[in-house]
Amino acid sequence: MKKKFLYIFPIVLIFLLVSCVPAEEEPENNPPIADAGEDFCCLCGETFILDASDSEDPDKDSLEYEWTIENDIYIGKELPLSFESEGVYTAYLEVSDGIATDTDSVVITIESKEETVKEKTKEVVDEEEEKKKGEAEEEIEKEKVEGVAEVEEAGEEIGEDVGEEQIQQQEVAQEDISQQEQEEEQQEEQLPQETLQGEFCGSKKSEVYHYCSCPYVKQINPENLVHYIDANDARSQGKRPCKKCNPP
Repeated sequence: MKKKFLYIFPIVLIFLLVSCVPAEEEPENNPPIADAGEDFCCLCGETFILDASDSEDPDKDSLEYEWTIENDIYIGKELPLSFESEGVYTAYLEVSDGIATDTDSVVITIESKEETVKEKTKEVVDEEEEKKKGEAEEEIEKEKVEGVAEVEEAGEEIGEDVGEEQIQQQEVAQEDISQQEQEEEQQEEQLPQETLQGEFCGSKKSEVYHYCSCPYVKQINPENLVHYIDANDARSQGKRPCKKCNPP
C-alpha cells in the first residue's frame, strides 16, 4: 500500500502544479491599415500601377490585398492596369491580416490623348502669347523711358535759353505782388479813419445811432431819419451805438 502511495503521490503533485499554472493569453489583434495611394491621372491605353505598398499591419502580420474596380476583383499588392476609355474610375482596396480588414480607395482619371495634345498645344500657345505680350510691354516701357529722357534733355536746353527771361518775369511779378500788398495795407489803415469821418444816422423813435452805411438805416422811415455830425453829437442826444455796425 505504501509503495502504491509513493508512485501515485508524485503524479498527483505534478497534476496539481500544472493545473495551477495560468494559461497564456493570446495577444489582442490590431487591424491593418490600408493605403491605396494618391489620386492620379493617366492617358487612354497607358499602363499604370495600383500600389498598396504603403499599407501596414501594427502586429507585422502578413497581409492579403484585394482590389475592386467596377465590379471586377483583382488580387495583389501591386496591380498593373490600363483603360482604353476616358473617364473617372475608383479603385477600392481591402487589406486583411486574416482576422481584421481595412479599406481605402484611389480615384483614377483617364484622359484622351487628343485632349491632352490640345491642352499642351494651348499651353504652348498661351505661353508664346504671354511672352510676346511681355516683350511688347517691355518695349513700350523702354520707349516711354527714352521719351522722358528726350523731354528732359529738351527741357534743359530750353531752360538754359529762357532761364534769364523767366527770372526777370518772376522778379517783376514779385514786385507787383509786394506793391499790391502795400496798397492793401494802406487801405486798411485808412479805412477806420475814413469811417470815423463819415456821417452817423439814427431814428427819432430809437435810442440807437448807426453808421449811415449800416443795413438797419435802410429800414428807418425817411420821416424819422436823423443825421448826426459825429459820434459825440449822437451821444449828447442820449443815443447809444448800434451793436451791428459798432460805431464809436
